[in-house]
Amino acid sequence: MISKVFSLMFFMLGVVLIGMFIGYTTMPGEWYTSLNKPSFTPPNWVFAPVWTVIYIVIAITGWRCWVRDRNSNAMKLWFVQTALSFLWSPVFFGAQQPGLALVFVVAALVAVLAFIAVAWSKDRLGAVLFLPYAAWTAFATALTAGVGDDELIVAGLNRTGCRRSCRTCLPACAAGNGQPAFASIQAVKKYPQVAAVAVSAMPQIMSTTLTETDQFFRVARLVMS
Repeated sequence: MISKVFSLMFFMLGVVLIGMFIGYTTMPGEWYTSLNKPSFTPPNWVFAPVWTVIYIVIAITGWRCWVRDRNSNAMKLWFVQTALSFLWSPVFFGAQQPGLALVFVVAALVAVLAFIAVAWSKDRLGAVLFLPYAAWTAFATALTAGVGDDELIVAGLNRTGCRRSCRTCLPACAAGNGQPAFASIQAVKKYPQVAAVAVSAMPQIMSTTLTETDQFFRVARLVMS
């Protein structure tokens, strides 16, 4: 009984505190404000409470898997989706790479759905707990894909090396003669290309994530055994 309580505390504190730390260090800033976002984007204050609840659900579900069978495929999938979920915010807000963040959130959605499918027959409650999480991840995927959908891809840098949204920066990026100081600008849609990159990069990302997850899984098993 004591070991179960300890493991539950470990999962709760670990997942929630790591999630809160990542959220605090990668808070939306001026760059995010300047982006062209979908019309269904919720206000910024919504994300913190929603993600807090999601992290609690992730922790409880992970704990249930750990107590039931820490070597199961469901447990491994739990670690994979948790790692991918943690990576999205640093990639999107920290590195300011919506395209790459889309790859991670799609991979996270696949991992969450795979977890539900695997856990459904052995831990129905855990699988059901993940259904709202899957819905939120799908919504986050739509938000990520919709960011900058009508932006331009810049081929060549301006004098300052700025690669931000053309719509935001173009009026201010002028040379001495009043003309935009870009080498060239291609008015093409961004996310059809990103989708192709996401599909081609998915196997490598999943392989790397599985390797890192397996290492973390071994450490966690030593700590909690």
